[in-house]
Formats: sequence, structure tokens, C-alpha cells
Amino acid sequence: MSTGVTPTAPLHDGEAAYRRLVETHQWSVPERYNMAADVADHHPGDRLALIFEDHTGHRQEVNWQQVQDRSRQIAAHLHAAGVRKGDRVAVLLPQRPDTPATYLGVLRTGAILVTMSLLWADEPIRYRLADSGADVLVTESGALHRAADFTGTVIDVDDPQIAARTRTSPPRTPPPTTPRSSSTPPARPALPRASSTPTAPSSGTTSSVTATTCAPATCSTGQATGPGRWPS
Repeated sequence: MSTGVTPTAPLHDGEAAYRRLVETHQWSVPERYNMAADVADHHPGDRLALIFEDHTGHRQEVNWQQVQDRSRQIAAHLHAAGVRKGDRVAVLLPQRPDTPATYLGVLRTGAILVTMSLLWADEPIRYRLADSGADVLVTESGALHRAADFTGTVIDVDDPQIAARTRTSPPRTPPPTTPRSSSTPPARPALPRASSTPTAPSSGTTSSVTATTCAPATCSTGQATGPGRWPS
């Protein structure tokens, strides 16, 4: 029995168009690309990047210049610690004003960012660190006990040496001399195993971060435990 309804377009036409799109699509990836630079550096420095508010109602505005400078300082510190392109760097931080800048700092070095949450139980944190092959962990002193079994390099994000570093990007890692088709990866310098953390514990407060411009690696919202201040 006919319903009197005529399809406006056969389904196979859409499928054929999709297949043509897949067959003709090409990724245009530059030989040198850095996500941190692409995400953050084109914003005017005086433009608002995020608003931080803790559980007491203390509110702090952070502009893009602060995000850019802090991420470059962290990148320079990681580079000095031996981090190079392709290394895996884990970050275990609460929602702090400089947590997005820390992510960007890792990406500036060309390293692979391994994100974790303090809301996880200890076992998932240990598993992520081991399974990812992370050589470096960036955290704060109040969270060190959550990764007590980690044997790699531990960097305290509140280390005064980070804030003292010049706010410039670390030297670019030279391109590998080994051909891309070779199965032998270029050699990297060994990372030091020394821990760079203070002994004094840090007190935290429940806080939240709201990004006014939500872009990859810079949008951070939610609540966790962390100091409501911008590193000096």
C-alpha cells in the first residue's frame, strides 16, 4: 500500500558524498607545530583569559600575558630538567589559577602531556603514571603523597626557581637527524632522577576556575583543592 510520501533525497547520495569527502580529504600539518603557541600566543596580553574563584568567594582575574609568561617559565624549567620533544610529562594539580598555564608549559617543550586529577583514587593515579611511561611529574607539595611510588623526576610547580626564570620560550629542540622512515629513534639525553620539591606542606582551599576563552588546553572548570593565588 502506498503512503503517498516521496523521499526528498535517497540516502545513498549522502553516503556517496561522504565517501568522496573521505577519499579526497588531506591533512595539512606543518612540519613544526606547537599547540601551546597556537592556542595561547595569539591572544592580546591584556585580554582576560580566565576567572578564578575559591570557596570563600575570593575572585581573581588572569589575563593572557600572565598565562603566556607562566607557561614559558614552566617550559624553561622543564627544559632545564632535561625534558625534550616526545617525553611524557604528567601533571597532577588541583584547579589553580596557573593549572592551564602548566599544561601549556608542558606542551611548549614538545613533550606529551599526561593529565591526571586529584579527584581520582590513589590506584588510578599510580596506574596512569606507570602505563603512560611518564618520566616527569609536575605537582604541588600538598599532593606528593598521592604519587609516593613514582620514581621519576618530581617538579614542584611552586618551586621559586620557576618564577625566577626568564619568561621566554625554551630553545627549540633541533629536528632529528635520523630519517623519519628509520626504525631507530633519535637519542635523547637521560632525565635526572633527583626530586625537586620543598619539604614544607602546602595548605589548600577549595577553588574553581572559569575560563572566559575556552580553547584546547586552556579551558578549565570545576572544583578541587588548591591555593587561590597566582605564583609570584
